[in-house]
Amino acid sequence: MSRFTERRNSKAGMYGSWLRCVAIWVFVVLWYDANAEDLLPGGVTGTVYCGSDSSWKEWTALPHALVVVRWAETDSLGEDQSIATVTLTESGMIPRFQVIAPGDPLRIISRRSKVARIIARAENGQRLFNIALPLPGLEVEKVLQSSGIVRLYDLELSPERELAYIVVLPNAGWALADSAGSFLIPGIPPGCREIWCFEPSLGSAVDSVCIEPARATQVRLYLPRIRRGLNN
Repeated sequence: MSRFTERRNSKAGMYGSWLRCVAIWVFVVLWYDANAEDLLPGGVTGTVYCGSDSSWKEWTALPHALVVVRWAETDSLGEDQSIATVTLTESGMIPRFQVIAPGDPLRIISRRSKVARIIARAENGQRLFNIALPLPGLEVEKVLQSSGIVRLYDLELSPERELAYIVVLPNAGWALADSAGSFLIPGIPPGCREIWCFEPSLGSAVDSVCIEPARATQVRLYLPRIRRGLNN
C-alpha cells in the first residue's frame, strides 16, 4: 500500500470518527430536549361558572372566585416557605383570599386609625386565635398548622363579618378569577391533579384536571349553588 493510500485511509478514519461523535452529540441533544419537556411544569386556565343544577342554560360566569390546584407531595417543585399577608384597612381586610401551606406564617398588619380586633375560626367553628392591634403599623404573625379554610372576622364591625379567607393547603397553586370568571395558574407539576374552586356565598366544588407539561390545560369549572366543604 502506498503512502498516499495510507494517508487517505487515515483521514477517512478521522472523518468517520468525527462524524460519529457529531451524530452521537445530536442524538443526545435531541433526546434531552424531548425528555426535558416532560419534566417542565404546566398550567391550567379556564373560566368559573355558577348556577342551578336544575337549569344548566342559566349558568353564568362567576367573577372573583378562588381557584386552587393541589398535587402530591412527591411531585412538589421544592418551593420555599412563603408568608401570606393580610392588611386591615378602615373598611375591611385586603386581600380577600390567601393560600398558604401548613406551617407557613400568616402576617396581619393594621393600617387603621383605631384599635383592630380580629378573630380566626376553622371550618368547624373552632376559634384559632383572637388578636388586638391597637395602633396603625402594628403587625402580628400566626402559624396555621391544619389544612382547611380559616375565616378571619372583624370584631369591630356590627354584626361580626367574615372579611378574609385563608386557605391552608400543602402543595398548591392558586389564582383569583377576574371579573369575567377567567383564571390562569402556572407552575403546576404535570399529572392528574385536583382542582378546587371556592366562593364564600356559594361554598366550594372539587373536580380533577390532567396537566400536560410545558402548556396550559383548558378547563371549565362549575360551582352549583350548594355548599360543600373543602374536604368533600
